[in-house]
Amino acid sequence: MKNLRTRRLIIAGALVMIGLLLVLVILQVLAPLQPEKKPTVETEEHSYRPVYHFSVPDKWMNDPQRPLYFDGTFHYYYLYNRDYPKGNGTEWRQATSKDLVHWTDKGVAIPKYTNKNGDIWTGSVVRDSQNTAGLGKCTCRDRDATARWPQPGTISLVQHRWRQDF
Repeated sequence: MKNLRTRRLIIAGALVMIGLLLVLVILQVLAPLQPEKKPTVETEEHSYRPVYHFSVPDKWMNDPQRPLYFDGTFHYYYLYNRDYPKGNGTEWRQATSKDLVHWTDKGVAIPKYTNKNGDIWTGSVVRDSQNTAGLGKCTCRDRDATARWPQPGTISLVQHRWRQDF
């Protein structure tokens, strides 16, 4: 009696397994018959560009700086090479945003080849309303927040009282 009951349980379990396998096979066969979802136009047009994060309008960018919030606007700077891939050198380019989602390209803020070293290098943007930061060796200043930095030859050195080799 016990063997008969065990045998029935095994047969019932096997039938349930076979039924599940049949359902899975039928679902696999019928799946391709369902209509494919077509990608939206927006997805096709922008498939390789970020939708949410900032993206440079052309060429390439590197060494992005932390956005600086000033007078209700985020100012974002990064190194940029307008004549890539044939040219060399980098310049600082700027973009602005009110919400860190929608960006406006402001063009080149500091052009390449404006110092004796050739091009502008990676740096930082600091809001220093009292002119006391003294961070670094060389600085560009923009007092009216127009983001148009000094022309070649007008970049001033910061004088440090605590370091003589600057």
